[in-house]
Amino acid sequence: ALLAGVVAMENVPVVSAAALSDSPGWLLTLLSILGVIGAGLQFTALVPRVWGFFKMNSVGDYPFVPILSIALQCFVWSAYGYLIRDFSVFGLNAYGCFLGCFYCLIYFRTMPAQRQKIFLISLCSVLVIVIAGFCVSMIPSIIDLGYDKDIIGKMAMAGSIALFAAPLVAMGQVIRARSCASMSLPLLLAALLSSHSWFFYGLLKPDLNIWLPNGIGSGLNWIQAILFAVFLPMDIKRKRAMKKLSEQNPTSPVSSPDEDSSLIHNQAPSPTPERAV
Repeated sequence: ALLAGVVAMENVPVVSAAALSDSPGWLLTLLSILGVIGAGLQFTALVPRVWGFFKMNSVGDYPFVPILSIALQCFVWSAYGYLIRDFSVFGLNAYGCFLGCFYCLIYFRTMPAQRQKIFLISLCSVLVIVIAGFCVSMIPSIIDLGYDKDIIGKMAMAGSIALFAAPLVAMGQVIRARSCASMSLPLLLAALLSSHSWFFYGLLKPDLNIWLPNGIGSGLNWIQAILFAVFLPMDIKRKRAMKKLSEQNPTSPVSSPDEDSSLIHNQAPSPTPERAV
């Protein structure tokens, strides 16, 4: 249903393609460079966490969906970038696909044996869907209809939109905990840079498959930025109060806001790094 909805949006006139196609090349180049930097930082953000899995030989309660989605989403986006001959999209997501495969390898090696079967079943199920979609998309190419790349683009866009459930869950947890201890400001800034750069890049090309998911992502990232700005002063006040209390009663243990938000720390980082361009 989601894929059918985004395909139907193809006929919606949003901006003048003729006007946007006259955009200067240097602006597209600048936006693609900024987008590559922002998204590259998002992809790389999981390296310390995955290295921690390797050192401790355990993944704890960390879910496998963010790990798996990086590899699969970047694979589809890199295929789309190659088909449309956009090598900024292709190169970025080829890098993300490589990192995603590395993350999956380490995750599978360090996860409990009882969860490995679930991981493999999920991986195989998603691979079957992706391979089936690629086979369907190749049919127009074989009979020279010429819209195979658009089908791949719609698959990538639908997948990106579907994965926005993760930041929505993370935002709900932040609101319930009334703490931004689980949010990373550098990662949030990288997400804002990436989503805005690719949003305007997609508008100027113009390419609905690029600007639509990144437009939605930009809105979600701004909501997270607002939550960060609202709850950061509260966290600072709590820390100061706890520090003052601990100085007055040095023998009594005092929990920190980070400990109160331990549930959030076990979830995927927000904003999510699995979304590609």
